[in-house]
This record gives sequence, C-alpha cells and structure tokens, in this order.
Amino acid sequence: MDQPHEFLSAEWIDAALALHDEYRDRLPDPPAAVRMNLVITAVPHTDAGTVLASIDTAAHGLLPQLGHLPEPELTVTLDYDTARALFLEQNPEAVGQAFFAGRIAIDGDLTRLFVLQALEPSEDDQVLAREVNDRLQAITSCS
Repeated sequence: MDQPHEFLSAEWIDAALALHDEYRDRLPDPPAAVRMNLVITAVPHTDAGTVLASIDTAAHGLLPQLGHLPEPELTVTLDYDTARALFLEQNPEAVGQAFFAGRIAIDGDLTRLFVLQALEPSEDDQVLAREVNDRLQAITSCS
C-alpha cells in the first residue's frame, strides 16, 4: 500500500491516478465531457495556500490534475475543506452548504456541472465507487 499523502499534493494526485488506471476498465464513463479549472484556496500544505487544478472528464474521469486547462468551460473556486468533502468524503450536504454559504464560486457555464450529475449510477457502480473511495482514503493523510 502507498504511504498516505496530503490531499491534492503532487504525490496524492499521482497515487490517485495510479488507482484510476488500475480501475479504468471497470469504471463507468463520465456522463459527459467537461473541462473545468479548479482554484482551491486555504490549502494547508502549500506555501501559496492555493492549488490550481483541473478536471477533464474525457482524459481522467473526475480526478483533479495539477495545473489549469486552456479554454475551460468553467472555473470553480472552492476552499480546501470543501474540495476534500467533494472529492474524498463524497459529502453532497457539505458541498451544498458551502455553495449556499458562498464558499464556492463558479465562473463560466454552470450547466456543465449539472451534466455530471445526469446519470444515476447502478448498484454495481456504487459498490465499485465505494471501493475506489476507500482506497483513496487509504492513500490520504488525515491532516
């Protein structure tokens, strides 16, 4: 098993991508191709306090990559705790609360986020998603 890494560190992203590659043939395709940039603020393990990342569902599913994409469809700015609730804890209530509290800002085509929620995963897909998430949790340090 990989050593735990700080969430969104380069080492964590590499380990998460390795997991994605391991499960690639079993994971369902994202419901749509979406290109979004992420600005994650209040990141405790960086000198700048901000991580610039991106999601290109056609290339890496819903896993964030470090760096921004040219010509994204939207840019989402959120704080580290909200990003952790979204990507790691998969806690939609916390994400919804953050949105309504103004801790998530969206610039660009908001409808692109809605298409990512368009399909209801099958029971088998939900079981697989929990397995992958458990493994993501295992490679993530608790801090």
